[in-house]
Order: sequence, then C-alpha cells, then structure tokens
Amino acid sequence: MWGSLVSTFALVTLSLAISLFYYDPALAIRSRNYSKSEFRTLLRSLGYQVELGETLNDTASKRAIREFQEQNKLSVDGTVNSQTQDLAADMIVNLQNSLNVVVQPDPPLPNNEFYGPRTEAAIREFQRRFLLPETGIASLEVRQKLNQEARKVSGYK
Repeated sequence: MWGSLVSTFALVTLSLAISLFYYDPALAIRSRNYSKSEFRTLLRSLGYQVELGETLNDTASKRAIREFQEQNKLSVDGTVNSQTQDLAADMIVNLQNSLNVVVQPDPPLPNNEFYGPRTEAAIREFQRRFLLPETGIASLEVRQKLNQEARKVSGYK
C-alpha cells in the first residue's frame, strides 16, 4: 500500500516539476501591457495629436484615447483598458506583418506590439516608395495604403 502511494506521489511531483520547467511565462503575463509612455508613443505613431511624454492624464492624451476607441468601435471610456490595449497591439502586429510583406526590411520586423525605431524606419521607407510624405507616422491613410499593397503582394483582392 505504501509503495503505490509513494510511487503515485513521485509521479505527481515529477509531472508538476516537468510542467513548471516547460511553463511559458508569456501566457501568464500579458505582453500587451503598455506603459503610459509606450501607449502615448503608440498613439502618436498612429497619427493621433499627442506629444511624447510620460502620462496619459493630459487633455490631448485623453482625447486621442477616446478618438482611438471611437474609430475602432470600442466602448469609449477614455482609459487604456485591456480591450483598447489588445486592439492597439493587434494593429501594430498587423502593421509590422504588412511592412514585412511590402517593404521587406532585413531583418524582418519582430511582429510585436511595440512601434519602435525599426517600425518607424520601415514606415518611412514605405512612404518614400509610394510617394507619400515621409513622416514615419502610420496614419489611417498610410495604414490603408499599406494594407492595399500587402494584399496585392499576397495575391488577395
């Protein structure tokens, strides 16, 4: 009796140890939790009228967050809630995917939720190639043109 109990305990302990070894912490912690300055940078990078900074409490930031939520058919509360962060992150990942298809930066963009210097440089290159003003800002018009070109390259209509 004690032998089967000990072996069962050992098996459960071993299984638990293996599952902890293969545990992916990215699944437990949202990788899309933007800091205030990161979200502010993201808003600016998407063409919203905000200056770079560390807070989201000023009038321009609150207005930009509300506009972002309205334009993307989210519930409008003016806060950077999880729904807003998820959509923003998805937009940046899609943007980077499209840039990888159309601009083909070397190395490819990382397909993460952050609009960093390489994403900005790829946007500038896209704008240059398609005779758009080279701002490095992925405004709605730039994103629409990029999506259109990505569909052409990918064979989608």
